[in-house]
Amino acid sequence: NYCHAEYRDDEGNYILENERENKQAHIWIWREADSSMPATKQGDSTRDPDHPNWRFYKPIHPITGKLCPHPKSGWKFAYNDDDNSPDKRSFMVLNEDHRIVWGIDENKIPQLKRILSEVETNVGKSVFRDYSDGEKQTSAMFGKSGVFLAPKHSDFVARFILQGSKSESIILDCFGGSGSTAHAVMNVNRLEKSRRKFITAEVNRYFDTLIVPRLKKAGASTDWQSGKAKEINGPGLFLRIQSLEQYEDTLENLAQDSEAGQMEISFDDPAFQLRYRLDRESRKLYTSVHRFTSPLGYQLKRVEGGETPAREVDLVESLVYLIGLDVQRLYREAAGILLTGRNRRGQSVLVLFRDCGFENSADWLQAKLKEHPADRVYTNDPASLTFEGCERFESIEEVFALQFGRD
Repeated sequence: NYCHAEYRDDEGNYILENERENKQAHIWIWREADSSMPATKQGDSTRDPDHPNWRFYKPIHPITGKLCPHPKSGWKFAYNDDDNSPDKRSFMVLNEDHRIVWGIDENKIPQLKRILSEVETNVGKSVFRDYSDGEKQTSAMFGKSGVFLAPKHSDFVARFILQGSKSESIILDCFGGSGSTAHAVMNVNRLEKSRRKFITAEVNRYFDTLIVPRLKKAGASTDWQSGKAKEINGPGLFLRIQSLEQYEDTLENLAQDSEAGQMEISFDDPAFQLRYRLDRESRKLYTSVHRFTSPLGYQLKRVEGGETPAREVDLVESLVYLIGLDVQRLYREAAGILLTGRNRRGQSVLVLFRDCGFENSADWLQAKLKEHPADRVYTNDPASLTFEGCERFESIEEVFALQFGRD
């Protein structure tokens, strides 16, 4: 909104453009601001023309010479600056200082200039009286109304982000809703050329039907109407989506063959029943060596409506969290996936998540060990390795097994 400019000297005095060089003036940026009193009950003195606190005066337009209207609730400052005035920044003083914005004629209510340099260090408001309806924004993006109940506008949320974060902050939204916060972070980054990131969490199904599509749309374009982008001019988006296994998913994945017969025993406590099944079946299901022969292709069932399709699990990403790895480098080759970084203790870490079916995977391991020396080295199925130095490897399977045992 700060889209106007003028020249003033170091003391804030208004300078004409043709005098800017001689008086060493600088550019001051400003915007128009509301000049009305808050819409609350005012004292009788505000309507008394003979009282210094008179707030319902009609100033004379400097060009047409006609009276301009006053705000409905009156001016926030008095008209004259005399010794009895409760506000020394009167309308007349502000006008003499070129801080009043007049319209082209008397029909516009004069506005106040809000100088950017005078407000950029102000303490942010703790209470906002204005609000932008987010329904218009989501309707424009999706081409229909009612996609979410009472969504917030991203511009409204952006005000909080600008006040409470820095250029590389991470914005956490534990209740994603319609995705307004994540959308606001993208807008702020585009306007400020900053590198803020967002983490949005949501448990409802509209995460996939509303939040993700909204963020993709916001990344593609900044201007939407009736569900269509007017122009592909968005900032782009790198989005990582993570889905956690739910209670129902665990039960479905623990389904046993009828030949096993363990579940023919009745247990009164469902929680104990689940623990029993986890103890008996979890290592075979989740952490057996044969399930870690490759970093890709690991699948678990997901309960989605009335169906339980198999979905691929990102073992590499999961391993990063389990060992607390701050990843510095990650790339994929035919023999497997390589990661380097540091763990929570500050130790250097090398992860070689190999494709055990690759013919020369052992040679690949030895070459990468020389190329990336580290304090701790992980790989899958280390028991099958026989070359010198392979005893250094820690088992990826064991990392998952230990963590699953704690859970």
